[in-house]
Amino acid sequence: MQTRYSGVTECGPNSAANHNMKGSPMSVATDAMFDPTSYDGVRLPLEDAETLPPWCYTSEAYYRAEVEHMFMKVWDFLGRADRIPNPGDFYAVKHVGVPIIFVRGNDGEVHAYSNSCRHRGTRLVEGEGNCKAFVCPYHG
Repeated sequence: MQTRYSGVTECGPNSAANHNMKGSPMSVATDAMFDPTSYDGVRLPLEDAETLPPWCYTSEAYYRAEVEHMFMKVWDFLGRADRIPNPGDFYAVKHVGVPIIFVRGNDGEVHAYSNSCRHRGTRLVEGEGNCKAFVCPYHG
Protein backbone atom coordinates (compact mmCIF):
# COMPACT_ATOMS: atom_id res chain seq x y z
CA MET A 1 0.00 0.00 0.00
CA GLN A 2 1.32 3.44 -0.88
CA THR A 3 1.06 6.19 1.68
CA ARG A 4 -0.13 9.60 0.60
CA TYR A 5 1.29 12.80 2.05
CA SER A 6 -0.09 16.20 1.16
CA GLY A 7 -1.75 14.88 -1.98
CA VAL A 8 1.37 13.29 -3.47
CA THR A 9 2.28 9.63 -3.41
CA GLU A 10 5.44 9.01 -1.42
CA CYS A 11 8.34 9.08 -3.83
CA GLY A 12 11.49 8.24 -1.95
CA PRO A 13 14.15 6.41 -3.97
CA ASN A 14 13.00 2.96 -2.78
CA SER A 15 9.24 3.49 -2.81
CA ALA A 16 6.88 1.47 -4.95
CA ALA A 17 5.79 4.71 -6.60
CA ASN A 18 9.05 4.83 -8.51
CA HIS A 19 8.15 1.65 -10.37
CA ASN A 20 4.78 3.02 -11.43
CA MET A 21 5.86 6.47 -12.58
CA LYS A 22 8.00 7.32 -15.56
CA GLY A 23 11.55 8.47 -15.01
CA SER A 24 14.33 7.42 -12.69
CA PRO A 25 13.94 7.46 -8.91
CA MET A 26 15.95 10.69 -8.77
CA SER A 27 13.76 12.41 -11.36
CA VAL A 28 10.59 11.25 -9.61
CA ALA A 29 11.77 12.71 -6.30
CA THR A 30 12.93 15.86 -8.05
CA ASP A 31 9.61 16.24 -9.88
CA ALA A 32 7.71 15.93 -6.59
CA MET A 33 10.17 18.30 -4.94
CA PHE A 34 9.17 21.11 -7.29
CA ASP A 35 5.46 20.26 -7.31
CA PRO A 36 3.84 22.80 -4.93
CA THR A 37 1.06 20.35 -4.07
CA SER A 38 3.71 18.17 -2.38
CA TYR A 39 3.68 20.65 0.48
CA ASP A 40 -0.03 21.53 0.75
CA GLY A 41 -0.27 19.80 4.14
CA VAL A 42 2.34 22.02 5.78
CA ARG A 43 0.33 25.14 4.94
CA LEU A 44 -2.83 24.01 6.75
CA PRO A 45 -3.90 25.52 10.08
CA LEU A 46 -1.74 24.17 12.91
CA GLU A 47 -4.29 21.66 14.20
CA ASP A 48 -4.62 20.13 10.70
CA ALA A 49 -1.06 20.63 9.45
CA GLU A 50 1.15 17.76 8.32
CA THR A 51 4.90 17.38 8.37
CA LEU A 52 6.90 17.41 5.17
CA PRO A 53 6.66 14.22 3.11
CA PRO A 54 9.09 11.58 4.46
CA TRP A 55 11.29 11.68 1.35
CA CYS A 56 12.20 15.30 2.19
CA TYR A 57 14.27 13.97 5.08
CA THR A 58 16.09 11.26 3.12
CA SER A 59 16.41 12.52 -0.46
CA GLU A 60 19.91 13.54 -1.56
CA ALA A 61 18.35 15.70 -4.31
CA TYR A 62 16.16 17.50 -1.75
CA TYR A 63 19.19 18.15 0.48
CA ARG A 64 21.23 19.54 -2.42
CA ALA A 65 18.32 21.81 -3.42
CA GLU A 66 17.99 23.07 0.18
CA VAL A 67 21.70 23.87 0.29
CA GLU A 68 21.68 25.62 -3.09
CA HIS A 69 18.39 27.50 -2.81
CA MET A 70 18.20 28.18 0.93
CA PHE A 71 21.31 27.73 3.06
CA MET A 72 23.74 29.38 0.63
CA LYS A 73 21.46 32.36 -0.05
CA VAL A 74 20.54 33.49 3.45
CA TRP A 75 22.27 34.33 6.69
CA ASP A 76 22.42 31.28 8.95
CA PHE A 77 22.96 31.40 12.70
CA LEU A 78 26.14 29.49 13.52
CA GLY A 79 26.91 30.84 16.98
CA ARG A 80 26.98 33.84 19.26
CA ALA A 81 29.80 36.37 19.31
CA ASP A 82 30.02 36.13 23.10
CA ARG A 83 31.16 32.51 22.71
CA ILE A 84 34.59 33.89 21.77
CA PRO A 85 35.08 36.95 24.01
CA ASN A 86 38.90 37.24 23.95
CA PRO A 87 41.41 37.76 21.14
CA GLY A 88 42.49 34.35 19.85
CA ASP A 89 39.35 32.56 21.06
CA PHE A 90 37.97 30.34 18.32
CA TYR A 91 35.44 27.62 17.61
CA ALA A 92 35.12 25.33 14.62
CA VAL A 93 31.87 24.23 12.98
CA LYS A 94 30.71 22.56 9.81
CA HIS A 95 27.91 24.21 7.89
CA VAL A 96 26.37 22.22 5.01
CA GLY A 97 29.61 20.29 4.76
CA VAL A 98 31.88 23.35 4.79
CA PRO A 99 34.37 23.52 7.71
CA ILE A 100 34.54 27.03 9.21
CA ILE A 101 36.58 28.64 12.00
CA PHE A 102 35.21 31.64 13.88
CA VAL A 103 37.87 33.60 15.75
CA ARG A 104 38.04 36.82 17.76
CA GLY A 105 40.83 38.89 16.24
CA ASN A 106 43.27 41.22 17.97
CA ASP A 107 41.11 44.02 16.55
CA GLY A 108 38.20 42.76 18.69
CA GLU A 109 36.15 41.72 15.65
CA VAL A 110 34.84 38.23 14.87
CA HIS A 111 36.33 36.73 11.71
CA ALA A 112 35.37 33.57 9.80
CA TYR A 113 37.81 31.44 7.82
CA SER A 114 37.83 28.13 6.02
CA ASN A 115 38.96 25.44 8.45
CA SER A 116 41.22 23.66 6.00
CA CYS A 117 44.69 24.00 4.59
CA ARG A 118 44.61 25.24 0.99
CA HIS A 119 47.36 22.80 0.05
CA ARG A 120 46.39 19.50 1.72
CA GLY A 121 42.82 20.22 2.79
CA THR A 122 43.42 19.00 6.34
CA ARG A 123 41.47 20.51 9.24
CA LEU A 124 43.40 23.21 11.06
CA VAL A 125 41.56 23.00 14.40
CA GLU A 126 38.81 20.99 16.09
CA GLY A 127 36.35 22.16 18.73
CA GLU A 128 37.18 25.41 20.45
CA GLY A 129 40.04 27.08 22.26
CA ASN A 130 42.49 29.94 22.06
CA CYS A 131 45.57 30.34 19.86
CA LYS A 132 47.78 33.01 18.33
CA ALA A 133 47.79 31.50 14.82
CA PHE A 134 46.21 28.64 12.88
CA VAL A 135 48.95 26.34 11.61
CA CYS A 136 48.62 23.37 9.29
CA PRO A 137 50.10 20.23 10.88
CA TYR A 138 51.79 19.40 7.56
CA HIS A 139 53.36 22.82 7.07
CA GLY A 140 54.21 23.88 10.63
